[in-house]
Amino acid sequence: MMRVTLTAALLALSAGPMAAQSGAIRAVVHGVWVTGDRPAGLRERSGLGLGGEAAFAVGPAALAVGYQEGSLDESGGPSTDFVEGHVFFVLRPLRWAALGFGPHVRSFVEPGGTQRWLLWEAHLQAATEVLGPTIEAYAEGWVVVSADVEVAEPFDGGRGLEGGLKVAVGRLPVALRLRYRLERLDLGDGTRRETVEQVGLAVGIGRR
Repeated sequence: MMRVTLTAALLALSAGPMAAQSGAIRAVVHGVWVTGDRPAGLRERSGLGLGGEAAFAVGPAALAVGYQEGSLDESGGPSTDFVEGHVFFVLRPLRWAALGFGPHVRSFVEPGGTQRWLLWEAHLQAATEVLGPTIEAYAEGWVVVSADVEVAEPFDGGRGLEGGLKVAVGRLPVALRLRYRLERLDLGDGTRRETVEQVGLAVGIGRR
């Protein structure tokens, strides 16, 4: 489903100015660390994720989609494939501020089966210029307002933070993004905590 959504967004973005006033397409690589703190002990996995993102807008309203997949290795355990994607509807009332809401889906595929997470998130982002329009810093925070998770423990809540830099490459419509993301999910009245960290680099056309 997420692949279909991303493909549709890319086609809409490439259709030209009649489809959107502004937009961007990015290729993304992430280092990913997943830590599960459970009564049975810690479970730590790490690996690399590859994917893409697209954003296109008409006026202050925008649609942002993303998809990535990869493999996580665990010391003394089998590797885990993961897939995640998001579709966020974004409103930018000010040039430096944006509000977003939408689903974030993540699946872990292991020999014993597939664990799926569906998280509905509300986001707030703020940005400021560091070196004119060339380098911009941003910070983003979000909360999980609703979730459907395929685990035994009931879902308590979740939140996350992301910070990074957007770097424009000269006069070209090319931009780089360096980012760090931290996400925490609590389950079972605090008996289980899932933490996902990502350090990423995105390279794209368009500066939105």
